[in-house]
Amino acid sequence: MVSIRECTPHEIHVANGIVDTAFRQLRQVYRPTLEATLRQSQKVEAVRVFLASIDETCVGTASIFHNGDQLTMYRIAVKPEFHRCGVARALIDGIASICRQTGYEHDEYIVLQTIRDTGNVRIFERLGFAVIDEQVAKWCISDTYVTLHEVTMRKRIA
Repeated sequence: MVSIRECTPHEIHVANGIVDTAFRQLRQVYRPTLEATLRQSQKVEAVRVFLASIDETCVGTASIFHNGDQLTMYRIAVKPEFHRCGVARALIDGIASICRQTGYEHDEYIVLQTIRDTGNVRIFERLGFAVIDEQVAKWCISDTYVTLHEVTMRKRIA
């Protein structure tokens, strides 16, 4: 069974390690430009980071911030050896549940962005997300693709 909890400040390195491991494969498809990396590091938002565990082993993570009537989710990462074990679904549903109980009860949607060229759109569609926008991703580059496509997706949670 997958359990979800908010990450403590002392566990941020655990979440970052999961992201690094999980994103290693994605970085073969795309990587952020230096400018995008610098912009991301300068963002100051009320971010909440969550961890997913199986048998007390941290296997996944996701981060959120509040944006209007929605939660924006990013850095959704699952260790490769735990793919197809329900970790991503547990993270998404668990975070929505925790947020509704802790002051975000009026949020109607979880929104995320992904790169179509990674194949992740199909995964998020199976998890209940729908595509609401698609555009050329100007913030990342690829050695494989001339043009990358950023897809915005959302899922109703209210």
